[in-house]
Amino acid sequence: MGMTVDQAFEKSLEVYDMLYEVEIAVQNFRVPVTEFIKGLERWKKAHNVVQVFPEKKLGLTKDFKTTDYRNKKGDCLIRGIIDLTLLTGNKRAVIIDHKTGAKKTLDTYDHQVGVYSLMVDALASGLRGVRTAIHYVGANRNRKGSRTEWQPEYPVEVVRSRFREDITQWLNKAAESAESTTDPKSGWMCGWCGYQPVCPLKK
Repeated sequence: MGMTVDQAFEKSLEVYDMLYEVEIAVQNFRVPVTEFIKGLERWKKAHNVVQVFPEKKLGLTKDFKTTDYRNKKGDCLIRGIIDLTLLTGNKRAVIIDHKTGAKKTLDTYDHQVGVYSLMVDALASGLRGVRTAIHYVGANRNRKGSRTEWQPEYPVEVVRSRFREDITQWLNKAAESAESTTDPKSGWMCGWCGYQPVCPLKK
């Protein structure tokens, strides 16, 4: 967003009233964040990245068209905040999601990256393929010396067929099994949440 890593860390520590343990954890992210940004710049040049979307907020309608994230019309099927999207000159999209916790198997995030892939397909015209990656900020490097785990690239035809079907089935099952009566509660992490514009506590 135009700041150096040092400026970003300094600002975050000033703005958020963190517990001491959380502040230490955030400071521990400094090296991985610095490495990621340097690697990202190299990657962008090597792959002719022509457009970058940091923290893109999007909604999708039932027809898999983009809609406003807040969507006051009520026709939003699902919404999300994509940490980082890169569009290349040869019409391919790369979606990167940051995780601060321990590593999990990539299939843990199938629904999340599936939704993100559908959102990016709706956002970018003429897309040919989508590839997603999970960047584990809080984990050790893998055997390749990276904290990023890549999934294979999927042709846009797969995104528009299999991904749409998978996500639709998942949403139907989630709606059928939703029996929670727990009211949302505020906490110290609310200040970090990107879903504040649609949070029931804010209404």
